[in-house]
Amino acid sequence: MASKDEVFQHIYELAAQDDDVMGLFLSGSRGKKFANQFSDYDIRIVFKNDVNITQASSTYSKFTKKQAIDIILFSLSQLQTYAEFGSANAWDRYSFTHVEALIDKDGTLQPLIDTKGKVPPEQRHEYIITCLDTLINSCIRSLKCHRIDDTLGAKLEASGGILHLFNVVFGLEGRHAPFLSYLTRELTHYPLEAFPLASDELLTHITRIVDTGSITSQQHLMHHIEVCCKDVGLAHIFEAWQDDWPWFLNYRSQTTKPDCL
Repeated sequence: MASKDEVFQHIYELAAQDDDVMGLFLSGSRGKKFANQFSDYDIRIVFKNDVNITQASSTYSKFTKKQAIDIILFSLSQLQTYAEFGSANAWDRYSFTHVEALIDKDGTLQPLIDTKGKVPPEQRHEYIITCLDTLINSCIRSLKCHRIDDTLGAKLEASGGILHLFNVVFGLEGRHAPFLSYLTRELTHYPLEAFPLASDELLTHITRIVDTGSITSQQHLMHHIEVCCKDVGLAHIFEAWQDDWPWFLNYRSQTTKPDCL
């Protein structure tokens, strides 16, 4: 029985020789060079626009039954409109981040991958504003739960804000936040540049927030986020929260329970 590596190599050679194929790339962990021994081959094959994808699939679909092989076929026009920013499939844009086309017969594919793998420059400011406002709301609600000793509520509110926190800190660099299962690998291979904390320190604070709803970790991260955001002209977002924002930064719990620290 052929190994998954051998099956992929066969598909690669088939696509390379197929005149209807414009290119091939891997998404998933292999596409980002994050692979481990359990990683699938998430293969994406791009065809010329005049090719009947349904007919073409008969050549490649038989391989999807093989263990750890997933194949999606696109026409070029389908790929061009797939995962447009703000669309229902925009969640999948991170799949294009750090990805290099393995086959790109006319040079069309790589620029398209690169564009989808980033937050569009013209959308970046508004995107960060939306995520930042939601993040601040989650942080304030978390501390209000701490104030009445609602530990579960505090943890849930804080954890709910973490996705928005990642959208902000990665978005400041025009990057999509990684899938959560990729977070550690993303920060190891591609550390943040605009955010002042080292990857291991950021992950330590995130772990404390998830585990305990830590007040001090929330305040520490949000202090740095405020500085970074003010540097790009977003001071008004914090000012709009009026007294709530200074209260959040300066709040100190009266409890002695260590999980509130």
